[in-house]
Amino acid sequence: SNANNIIESGRNPYDVRKTCNPEEDTSLCYRQMGWIETWMNDPANKKTVGANPDIKFESCNLQVNRAFLLQGDGMHNSALLLTDLVNDGIRLLIYAGNADYMESRKSLSTLLVLILRNHPNVVQLHRK
Repeated sequence: SNANNIIESGRNPYDVRKTCNPEEDTSLCYRQMGWIETWMNDPANKKTVGANPDIKFESCNLQVNRAFLLQGDGMHNSALLLTDLVNDGIRLLIYAGNADYMESRKSLSTLLVLILRNHPNVVQLHRK
């Protein structure tokens, strides 16, 4: 896949301006992911956030990812569900960087336009 080509080139697929060494930066190209996992798996922190103490937090679970792929998840337009989530009072964070190979900023911008049609007062835009 194209994402594998990016990774094999030594670039970070989440910010193509940066390099990625999976041995040093983790498979997700960010050392901080390990810090998050350590913090989230601390029993006191799990209790504070209401997480099940028996479940190990993982930044990226490839078994879960594979299960979604095998169910054809990439072929479903889950964007259509976002309006229902907003209608139900669920707060959303939609983030895309301008150098993110994995999540197209343009397509997420289009998604926000669709949400704004039905909810013009619920979106706060923050630009870096």
